[in-house]
Parts: sequence; structure tokens; C-alpha cells
Amino acid sequence: MSSQCKPKLSDLRLTELRTELENRELDAAGKKADLVVRLKNALQEEGHDPETYVFEGRQTALISSISTEISADITSL
Repeated sequence: MSSQCKPKLSDLRLTELRTELENRELDAAGKKADLVVRLKNALQEEGHDPETYVFEGRQTALISSISTEISADITSL
């Protein structure tokens, strides 16, 4: 599968890096290089290899987000 669907650390955009750090309750402020190092360290602490760890696909994350919003809308009806 392409890196578009299953991104690795080196493929993440700034907003994705911030989201991953926030999900781990880590500081998400700083330059991209700083965020990469911070996330790399977090992955190592979690027992993952930062070079091979595959993040949730962008499309999967989008679908999940949309599903959550739709479910909330249906519940409020």
C-alpha cells in the first residue's frame, strides 16, 4: 500500500505530527524537526521502531472522524 494510505513518521505533515503528539499528551509546539524528534522518542518509549511504525492511514482517520460526526448527529435527532 502506498505511503499516502499508511504513512510512516517521515511521511507525516506538521498537522499530523501535532495530532499524534497531542494524542500522546505531549507538547505539540515547535518546528517540524523538533516534533519529529519528540514523536520518535515517544514511539521508542512505547516499544515501537520509529523507522517502521505505520500510523493510521489518512483516509481511515477521515472516515472515522466523519462516522463519529454522523453518529452524533443521528443521536441528537
